[in-house]
This record gives sequence, structure tokens and C-alpha cells, in this order.
Amino acid sequence: MSIPGSEEPRRPRRPSRLLEVDAWLDSALYALRNGIAKFWDRLSILSRRMQLTGFKRFLVEVLDEGFSIGVAGFVVLLALALPAFQETSKDWRKG
Repeated sequence: MSIPGSEEPRRPRRPSRLLEVDAWLDSALYALRNGIAKFWDRLSILSRRMQLTGFKRFLVEVLDEGFSIGVAGFVVLLALALPAFQETSKDWRKG
């Protein structure tokens, strides 16, 4: 039997491992969100600096459309040439 008033002092409880993992996860997600926000701010500032007006914008738009149409034409040309490539991959000199 224990004597009233003579109880042993309780040891402080150690936080559980799950609480440590939760704290780590929360801080990691917070840091990730801040990193993404900073990257987005830098990207939006950079894109605002690169806005063109007047003749420069017209020239860039024309060159961009020409490049896009050229790449699409190359893909179509390559798709149409595939049967010829397959036919000539054999030994076509033997007749």
C-alpha cells in the first residue's frame, strides 16, 4: 500500500513518433508551398519583362507560326515517307 501524499512524481511523457512525423510532414509541405509560390512569382515577373509590342511582336508571331507550321509539315512528310523507308530497308539492289 502506498502512503497518501507520497506518490512518485510522474515522468514527462515523450511525444510519440507519429507526432514527430506529422510535424516533419507539415513543415515539409509548408516549405514546398512557399518554394512553389516563390518560383511562380519569379516566373510571372520574367514573363512580364518579356512582353513585346509593335513590330517586334508582329515579327515574333509570324516566326512562331511559321515554325509551328513547318514542324507540322515535317511530321506529315515523315508519316507519308514511312512506307518508302520500309520498302527500301530491304536489299532493294537484288531486284
